[in-house]
Amino acid sequence: MATIGARLKKIRDITGLSQADFGALFGVSRSTQVNYEGDKRPPDSNYLAALHEAGHDITYIVTGQLQSDALSAEEAALVHMFRQVDSERQAVVMATLRLMVPRTSHIGKDAAELTTIHDRAPDFRVEDGQPD
Repeated sequence: MATIGARLKKIRDITGLSQADFGALFGVSRSTQVNYEGDKRPPDSNYLAALHEAGHDITYIVTGQLQSDALSAEEAALVHMFRQVDSERQAVVMATLRLMVPRTSHIGKDAAELTTIHDRAPDFRVEDGQPD
């Protein structure tokens, strides 16, 4: 059975950060992070609150059960990294994702406003053997 420490290590490993850097992001020292990951002491509420603010699923960290509406560890890491880059790079990430995700999966109130390069490009599909 995975422990709180093992789940914290998994989240940290996904981010690619060292124990010192990960701990510093959430207000603790490297030695405290080591203690949390080694299950030598439980994380305190300020640390858990900081993880939550960064998008991590605290229920998962504490119990091992994912909340259905919570971000997975990978998703939370993506959100965290996205927030670390400037707005120009965020725009590049968003444009790239829009190219990768089928239009039918854009769900939400702003879906009609989403545009991609595909929306502006001519349609070169062939029907009945004749190009458009």
